Amino acid sequence: MTEPKQAIIRRNRLIMIISLVILSFVLPLISSDYIIHILVICWLLAISSIGWNISYGYTGLLSFGHTVFFGISAYITLWLLDPFQITPWIGVFIGSSVACVLGILIAFVTIRTKGIYFALATFALPQILIIIFNTFWQITGGAYGLIIHLPAESAYMMHFYDPTAYYYIALAFLISVLVLQMKLSKSKLGYCLRAIGSDEDAANSLGIDPFKTRLFGMGISSFVTGLAGGIYVNFLMFIDPVEAFGWTRNIQIVLGTVIGGVGTIFGPAIGVLIVVPLTEIMKLWIERQVRGLHLIVNGLVLMLAIILMPRGVYPRLKSLFKKYFGG
Repeated sequence: MTEPKQAIIRRNRLIMIISLVILSFVLPLISSDYIIHILVICWLLAISSIGWNISYGYTGLLSFGHTVFFGISAYITLWLLDPFQITPWIGVFIGSSVACVLGILIAFVTIRTKGIYFALATFALPQILIIIFNTFWQITGGAYGLIIHLPAESAYMMHFYDPTAYYYIALAFLISVLVLQMKLSKSKLGYCLRAIGSDEDAANSLGIDPFKTRLFGMGISSFVTGLAGGIYVNFLMFIDPVEAFGWTRNIQIVLGTVIGGVGTIFGPAIGVLIVVPLTEIMKLWIERQVRGLHLIVNGLVLMLAIILMPRGVYPRLKSLFKKYFGG
């Protein structure tokens, strides 16, 4: 008796998911500290890219200032740890909540501007914060930054010498955020966000309030991005204004989603797994020869990927999976 097609699809998907989960948990056990370090950065930037994806992929708000939420959460998590000795397990969520409130306030002021005007408004925010945080160096550490001073390892303080611990922490948060995004995608709020992102006038005619709905979307987006910043500062044990709000971090967050697939569930994570390792490879192989050349090569490779796969890598991988595995 021939196995039903739907059963084959479910079986193949289950096999793939189980294989990826096993690989994710085994990988740090067979990798060097350098590879683990890169993977931790990948997981954290994937969380940030998912946050940006909720903003643009769902609500259609093209933000170039999501490092604001990343950096604010990072600084608050560090300030709560030193001198108040509040564990980062709590501090991360406090920092993310502050980032959420800040995101809603920023959206409340700028959300009435549309398209490129909203993008330009958000683009200026990280640059302003860099100036402010460099100016008030007594609190922020200025250009020298702030360092976390902890004498010994402590699971309670999220302080480990082995990067493998941060690998599993970042992976756990990434899985949680992916589940959150799946729930959001299937929820009433998710459908409203997508409706507004697709056609605001049509959504408004159906009784959906674009302004309030986008405020909710921006709040969720800011909170998710803030989670990554809070964990990131505990992983590096250091933060400065450029590291927190810099343009390079912003590019990585945006490109992760654009390369992987805007509006998709797994696209941002897949995109970051391309962008971050590619950047590191270019640094190791090309920057030694000509300083700055790796940025040009990296940009050309990413432009080529966008031209060949305008919808992103994930939709192409999904179509290949359907073709060869019957999904």
